[in-house]
Amino acid sequence: MLHRIAPFGLAASAGTALIVDLDPRSPSLPGPTLATLLAEGLTARHLRPARKGVAVVGNGGISPEQADELLRDLLAGWPAVVLRMPLAAPAIPVLPLEPPEIRPDPSGRAVWQAATRGSHGPGLVLPPVGRTVVRRLCRGQVEPRHRWVRAWTPVWGTEWT
Repeated sequence: MLHRIAPFGLAASAGTALIVDLDPRSPSLPGPTLATLLAEGLTARHLRPARKGVAVVGNGGISPEQADELLRDLLAGWPAVVLRMPLAAPAIPVLPLEPPEIRPDPSGRAVWQAATRGSHGPGLVLPPVGRTVVRRLCRGQVEPRHRWVRAWTPVWGTEWT
């Protein structure tokens, strides 16, 4: 579930951002797809934001390597870009904080998702997120002022590579 909703929280915390889905095996995110943009070409409306908020480019079944040139063009025009990567790819890991018995031990930094209020962890801990918010995020509906979205803001000022 975190693989689906985390990109929306991170993108919304930036104010204006583009989510690009580079995971060909996961259910696609809403919006035009990389496969379609690769076949039809980019237009000016894809290359820069037309309004504040979050825009999404789904995957459509192509690999990150196939999207390389297209991705470079998209990265050049947007103030913030969130790449939804295949789960095995190096990225900002978003991991469950509880229960501690099953907590993965990431190599490096991670963003931790708490299940209960007042949880503390080894780094950035996101507050619990309710069912209603999860449902909305799964549909691509984002509320930038929600506390869960605002909790992502420190990620933008952190070096992840």
